[in-house]
Parts: sequence; structure tokens; C-alpha cells
Amino acid sequence: MLICLSANHKNSSFDVLEKLSVGAPGTAGGIIERHPDLSGAVIVATCNRFEAYLDLDAPEGASPSTRCRPRSPASARAPV
Repeated sequence: MLICLSANHKNSSFDVLEKLSVGAPGTAGGIIERHPDLSGAVIVATCNRFEAYLDLDAPEGASPSTRCRPRSPASARAPV
């Protein structure tokens, strides 16, 4: 199942987009590492949009949040 999470200049402020984009380069790997049902992730971040495409190996209708591994203290960041 492919999931797309999106924020853009029409539904989010530029401050929010900037915060999302700052951590974008390492986000895909971190998401895959923490979620056992993800087989892939692609992050697209520009000055006016942020999109996360997640390939979930779970049955349709399954919640992706129920099996997420907690962040380790070393990788934890302040909330955005």
C-alpha cells in the first residue's frame, strides 16, 4: 500500500514547510528503520512543498502507527 503525506504552501505556513524540509535528507532512512512494515520511503522537499511517499507492506486498512518502534534517545529530536 502506498501512502502519501503532503504539506504545501496552500495548506501549511512557510515556517512549517521550512521545519519539515530541514530534516528531509535523513528522514526516509529513519522512517524505514523505525517501522518494520515499510519496504521503502521517498521524501520530496522543496521551498513550497514536502511529500513523504511510504511503501507499506501491511494489509489495506491496517494502521501504520500500531507497530512503530520508538526512537532511540540518540536519534530523538525536538518536535517540529
